[in-house]
Amino acid sequence: MVALLRAGELDYIWSYESIAQATGLRYVTLPTQIDLSNLADSAMYAVAAVRIAGRTPTDTITLRGAPIVYGLSIPKNAPHPQLAEKFVAWLLSTDGRRILRGARLDALEVPVLIGEGVPHSVTEAVNAPPLP
Repeated sequence: MVALLRAGELDYIWSYESIAQATGLRYVTLPTQIDLSNLADSAMYAVAAVRIAGRTPTDTITLRGAPIVYGLSIPKNAPHPQLAEKFVAWLLSTDGRRILRGARLDALEVPVLIGEGVPHSVTEAVNAPPLP
Protein backbone atom coordinates (compact mmCIF):
# COMPACT_ATOMS: atom_id res chain seq x y z
CA MET A 1 0.00 0.00 0.00
CA VAL A 2 2.81 2.42 0.86
CA ALA A 3 4.45 1.79 -2.51
CA LEU A 4 1.17 2.48 -4.33
CA LEU A 5 0.71 5.67 -2.34
CA ARG A 6 4.22 6.86 -3.12
CA ALA A 7 3.76 5.99 -6.79
CA GLY A 8 0.68 8.21 -6.92
CA GLU A 9 -1.65 5.28 -7.58
CA LEU A 10 -3.56 6.04 -4.36
CA ASP A 11 -4.46 9.36 -2.77
CA TYR A 12 -4.39 8.00 0.79
CA ILE A 13 -4.24 4.74 2.70
CA TRP A 14 -5.67 3.63 6.04
CA SER A 15 -3.01 1.99 8.12
CA TYR A 16 -1.24 2.06 11.47
CA GLU A 17 0.43 5.28 12.57
CA SER A 18 3.64 3.32 13.20
CA ILE A 19 3.83 2.45 9.49
CA ALA A 20 3.43 6.10 8.51
CA GLN A 21 6.10 7.13 11.00
CA ALA A 22 8.52 4.40 9.94
CA THR A 23 8.14 5.25 6.24
CA GLY A 24 8.12 9.03 6.64
CA LEU A 25 4.56 9.53 5.43
CA ARG A 26 2.28 12.31 6.61
CA TYR A 27 -0.56 11.11 8.80
CA VAL A 28 -3.47 12.20 10.92
CA THR A 29 -3.38 11.29 14.60
CA LEU A 30 -6.81 10.27 15.85
CA PRO A 31 -7.92 11.08 19.40
CA THR A 32 -7.39 8.23 21.87
CA GLN A 33 -11.16 8.10 22.40
CA ILE A 34 -11.49 6.52 18.94
CA ASP A 35 -8.05 5.24 17.92
CA LEU A 36 -8.30 1.88 19.77
CA SER A 37 -4.93 2.42 21.46
CA ASN A 38 -5.79 2.48 25.15
CA LEU A 39 -6.65 -0.65 27.13
CA ALA A 40 -8.32 1.54 29.75
CA ASP A 41 -10.86 2.67 27.12
CA SER A 42 -11.98 -0.89 26.26
CA ALA A 43 -15.55 -0.38 27.50
CA MET A 44 -15.90 2.85 25.54
CA TYR A 45 -14.54 1.25 22.34
CA ALA A 46 -17.00 -1.66 22.71
CA VAL A 47 -19.93 0.75 22.36
CA ALA A 48 -19.08 1.10 18.66
CA ALA A 49 -20.31 -1.80 16.56
CA VAL A 50 -20.64 -2.70 12.91
CA ARG A 51 -22.55 -5.53 11.26
CA ILE A 52 -20.92 -7.34 8.37
CA ALA A 53 -21.97 -10.19 6.10
CA GLY A 54 -21.62 -13.64 7.62
CA ARG A 55 -21.17 -17.06 6.03
CA THR A 56 -24.58 -17.11 4.37
CA PRO A 57 -26.52 -14.37 2.55
CA THR A 58 -28.89 -13.97 5.54
CA ASP A 59 -26.22 -14.19 8.24
CA THR A 60 -24.51 -11.19 9.80
CA ILE A 61 -21.74 -10.83 12.34
CA THR A 62 -21.49 -7.91 14.75
CA LEU A 63 -17.99 -6.67 15.44
CA ARG A 64 -17.39 -4.41 18.43
CA GLY A 65 -14.56 -1.98 18.97
CA ALA A 66 -11.64 -3.23 21.06
CA PRO A 67 -8.09 -2.08 21.72
CA ILE A 68 -5.57 -3.08 19.08
CA VAL A 69 -2.62 -4.85 20.65
CA TYR A 70 0.13 -7.07 19.33
CA GLY A 71 0.48 -10.57 20.67
CA LEU A 72 3.08 -13.27 20.53
CA SER A 73 3.52 -16.78 21.81
CA ILE A 74 5.92 -19.68 21.80
CA PRO A 75 4.28 -22.63 20.02
CA LYS A 76 4.20 -25.86 22.02
CA ASN A 77 6.02 -27.60 19.17
CA ALA A 78 8.62 -24.87 18.60
CA PRO A 79 11.77 -26.45 17.11
CA HIS A 80 13.99 -24.40 19.46
CA PRO A 81 11.88 -23.60 22.53
CA GLN A 82 14.81 -22.40 24.65
CA LEU A 83 15.85 -19.87 21.98
CA ALA A 84 12.23 -18.78 21.57
CA GLU A 85 11.96 -18.27 25.33
CA LYS A 86 15.14 -16.19 25.37
CA PHE A 87 13.89 -14.07 22.47
CA VAL A 88 10.47 -13.45 24.04
CA ALA A 89 12.05 -12.62 27.40
CA TRP A 90 14.39 -10.15 25.70
CA LEU A 91 11.60 -8.63 23.58
CA LEU A 92 9.48 -7.99 26.68
CA SER A 93 12.41 -6.71 28.71
CA THR A 94 13.07 -3.02 29.30
CA ASP A 95 15.66 -2.98 26.49
CA GLY A 96 13.41 -4.89 24.09
CA ARG A 97 10.46 -2.57 24.71
CA ARG A 98 12.74 0.46 24.29
CA ILE A 99 13.83 -0.86 20.87
CA LEU A 100 10.22 -1.54 19.88
CA ARG A 101 9.31 2.02 20.80
CA GLY A 102 12.28 3.28 18.80
CA ALA A 103 10.80 1.42 15.82
CA ARG A 104 7.49 3.25 16.46
CA LEU A 105 5.77 0.19 17.97
CA ASP A 106 4.09 1.31 21.16
CA ALA A 107 4.97 -1.39 23.70
CA LEU A 108 2.68 -1.71 26.70
CA GLU A 109 4.15 -0.37 29.93
CA VAL A 110 3.47 -3.79 31.44
CA PRO A 111 2.92 -6.61 28.94
CA VAL A 112 -0.08 -8.83 29.67
CA LEU A 113 0.69 -12.53 30.12
CA ILE A 114 -2.15 -14.91 29.31
CA GLY A 115 -2.39 -18.65 29.70
CA GLU A 116 -0.60 -21.35 31.58
CA GLY A 117 3.04 -22.33 31.42
CA VAL A 118 4.53 -18.87 30.89
CA PRO A 119 8.31 -19.42 31.15
CA HIS A 120 9.91 -18.01 34.30
CA SER A 121 12.37 -15.90 32.28
CA VAL A 122 9.46 -14.24 30.45
CA THR A 123 7.66 -13.49 33.71
CA GLU A 124 10.89 -11.99 35.13
CA ALA A 125 11.35 -9.82 32.03
CA VAL A 126 7.79 -8.51 32.29
CA ASN A 127 8.25 -7.69 35.97
CA ALA A 128 11.40 -5.64 35.29
CA PRO A 129 11.29 -1.94 36.18
CA PRO A 130 9.11 0.20 33.85
CA LEU A 131 10.58 2.14 30.97
CA PRO A 132 11.92 5.60 31.78
